[in-house]
Amino acid sequence: MSSSEGMAQDNLNEDIDRLREAWINELNAPEILDFQSELMEEILEQVQNQQEFVDEISRDQEKMTEERAFANKLYQMEIDRIKYMIASYLRVRLSKIEQHTRHVISNSLDRLSQGEIDYANKYLELLDAHFHDLALSKFPVEQRKLDAPDMIDAPDLDAFVFCLSKEDLGQVQCDERGAEHVSIRQNDLHVLRYRAVQSFINEGTMVLL
Repeated sequence: MSSSEGMAQDNLNEDIDRLREAWINELNAPEILDFQSELMEEILEQVQNQQEFVDEISRDQEKMTEERAFANKLYQMEIDRIKYMIASYLRVRLSKIEQHTRHVISNSLDRLSQGEIDYANKYLELLDAHFHDLALSKFPVEQRKLDAPDMIDAPDLDAFVFCLSKEDLGQVQCDERGAEHVSIRQNDLHVLRYRAVQSFINEGTMVLL
């Protein structure tokens, strides 16, 4: 392997670690998190390059040996694993958009990709049309609203989550009144309300498990 190929592989490995972290955070956070646009662009490009490399080896049957075929299968398995993480990451985000559509559109548009924004708006349009055809058209006009604050389903930020600290964070407030605190040091594992660690997850100083 040349030095340039080695650097490319190191970059891919680093991006895979970042993707895994973003994926697991998204799986376990009750709210939708910031879309990792730069990471997704980088890793999709690298996966495409890796896939082209694997396909090229597969086509060159004259130079194919048992060892080379085995190595190529390992490369393909790794590519498929990365594709699975990407697909799962995107599916989880779409599921959160569907579950809390109005809340996401009202409060979290800056966390979405442009494709997700378009999806959320279209999904809400179809949802409103469905409810209107199903029942709302039979109600008085003043009772047809679906965007009253008490009708908007929001994520439960008080849900408990498993979290791991990546650095020393000192005393962290665990309740809204400020009566409870916990000391968090690097590599500490805790079970806390998501609201208490929300800012640390967004900053990247803690990860969810």
